[in-house]
Amino acid sequence: MLSSCDSLKDFTYTVTTNPLEMHGDSVQVKIEVKVPEKGIGKKIVAEITPKLGSQTLEPVKVAGEKIQIGEKSIPFNPGGKVVYDRTYAYDPSFENTDLEISLKAYKGAIGTKEMKKEAFESKKIAEGTIITPFLVQPDFKVVSLKEEYKEIKEFNAGGGPQDINIVATATINFDKGRSELRANEMKDADIVALKEWLKTNARNSRLVIKKITVDGYACPDGVESKNVTLSGNRVSTALKVIESLIKETKYPAIDLKLLSITNPNGEDFKGFEDLLKKSSLGSDEVSLINRVIKETSDLDTREKKIKEISKVFTTIEEDIFPKLRRAEIVISYSIVGYSNDELKSIVASNPSSLKLDELIQAAEVTSDLKTKQSIYTTALGVKADDKLVLNNLGVLMYEQGKYDEAKSYFEKAGKIESSQVNKNNLAAVAGKKGDFETARKLLDKNTLAEAKFNLGYFSIKRGKYADAITAMKGTNSFNLALAQLLNGKADEAIKTLDACETKETAEWFYLKAVANARLNNVEGTVSNLKSAIAKNSSLKEKAGKDKEFRNFTSNSSFSSLIK
Repeated sequence: MLSSCDSLKDFTYTVTTNPLEMHGDSVQVKIEVKVPEKGIGKKIVAEITPKLGSQTLEPVKVAGEKIQIGEKSIPFNPGGKVVYDRTYAYDPSFENTDLEISLKAYKGAIGTKEMKKEAFESKKIAEGTIITPFLVQPDFKVVSLKEEYKEIKEFNAGGGPQDINIVATATINFDKGRSELRANEMKDADIVALKEWLKTNARNSRLVIKKITVDGYACPDGVESKNVTLSGNRVSTALKVIESLIKETKYPAIDLKLLSITNPNGEDFKGFEDLLKKSSLGSDEVSLINRVIKETSDLDTREKKIKEISKVFTTIEEDIFPKLRRAEIVISYSIVGYSNDELKSIVASNPSSLKLDELIQAAEVTSDLKTKQSIYTTALGVKADDKLVLNNLGVLMYEQGKYDEAKSYFEKAGKIESSQVNKNNLAAVAGKKGDFETARKLLDKNTLAEAKFNLGYFSIKRGKYADAITAMKGTNSFNLALAQLLNGKADEAIKTLDACETKETAEWFYLKAVANARLNNVEGTVSNLKSAIAKNSSLKEKAGKDKEFRNFTSNSSFSSLIK
C-alpha cells in the first residue's frame, strides 16, 4: 500500500439529496467531497468513481497540490473540498440500489509508466432513487359544449324560428275617413289566417298569448286632430274583430283589457314615405314630393300640399293612401317547450320527433352514456355539421376510452370552427395516445381552465411542480396532489386527495401513503398502503423497492405488507 495514500480513507462524502430523486426524467448526482487537513499527499491523485445501479458514472479526479490534473488540486494544508455535480437520464436500475463510490489512488503523473496505483474498497454514500414523479397520471380534461335551452320560447305571431310556420298577424283596411269594418274585410286572407291560427291553437296548452298589440293609422291627407281620433276609432274596431274571432274559434277567454296594447298613431308619414319609394313613380317625382313635405313644418300646410300632390299624381290617391288607412294586429306569444322529464320520456319512445335544440337538451340531462350517444347520433341526422353535437360525441367517445373515434369527431368539429375548446380536446386525445409533442403544441397559448390543467401534466413531467400547482389550482385532482407533494407540501397533498372527486383507487391510496410517509405518520402510511395493495397487488412489490418508505422497513406492520 502507498503509505502516503492512507489518509484518503478519511475523505468524507455528502450527497445533497439522499436518497437521490428523479425529476424531469433525470437524476442529479451532487456529492461534496471533503478532504481533511493533510488528507491528500502533494503528489497523489485520487480518482473517485460513483456507481448507481447498473451504470458506472463519470469519475472525478482530485490531485495533491503539486499535481495540476483532474477536477481540482487540494493544498496539503489546510485541505479543501471538491463538488461533483452531474445529471443523468433516469435508468430503472437507479431505483432499488445504493449510490456507491470507488476510490483509486495514483502516485506520480497519471499516464506515465512509473505510475503506481492502489484501489480502495467501494463505499455506500447514499440510498437509491425516489421516482415518485412517475406516479403522474395522463389525466386530460375535455370540454363539452353547451347550448342554452329555452323551455319558454318567445315569438311575435308570424315570427320566430324558421320551423314555426304560422301567420297570426293581421291588417284591417278602412275606407277614407271611416273606421267601420268593411263588408268583405273578414274574408281577406290575413283575417282568415288569423282566425285559423286561433282555431288551431285553441287547445294548445303549450301556447300562451302574452300580449296583443293594435296600432291604428290614418293617411296624411286630412286634419291632424281628426286623424288622431280616426286612428283611435280604427283601433277600437280591430279589438272588436279580435273579440269576435276569439268567440267564433272558441279560443280560451282572453282579457283584452289586460293583454292588449293600443296605439292610435294618427297620420302615418313614415309609412307614406316608405310606400312612396316602392311606388311606380319615377325617382325625380319621388324626390320632388319628399322635398315639398320635408320643407313644410306646419302640419296643416303639409297636409294641404300632400292633398294637392295626390290630385296631380293619381298613384298616391289610388295605391298609397288606401294602404295607410289601417289597423295592424300583432299577437306576441310564448311556446312552453318540453320539460327535462318530458324530453327523457320522448327520447325513450320517439326521439326523431324532437327538434335539434330539444335533442341537445335531452342529451344534456341524460346520464347514461349509451343513451346520450344515441341521442346525439339522432341529432346528427337533423344537422350533420352541428359543431356542438360533433364535439360532444367526441367527448363521449373520449370518456369511454375510444380515442380514435373521439379524434375523428373532434376533427370534424374543428373543420367547422377551430376553437380553443376544439384544440384542447384534440390535445387531450393526443396526450392519451402518447403523442405529447402534438398535445403541447395544441395547448400552447390556450386560456381555457381545462387547457391549463392539461398543461399541468407536462409541468410535472418536466419537474416544474410550482407551475403545475398554479395550472391545476382548484381542481382537487390526483395530479395536483402529486405536484403539491413533490413541491414539499405533503399536508396539502393529503387535503387535496381527500377532496378528489375520484378517490379510493389503488393509486389514490398509494399516493396518500407516500404523503403520510413524508410526514412520518406510521399509521397513515401503513393503512393507506394496505388499502392500495388490496386494490392492486402489484403495488406490494413497488412499495418494497420504493425509497419513500425507507424509514419504515424495520416496522413490523409495514414489513408484513410487502412480504
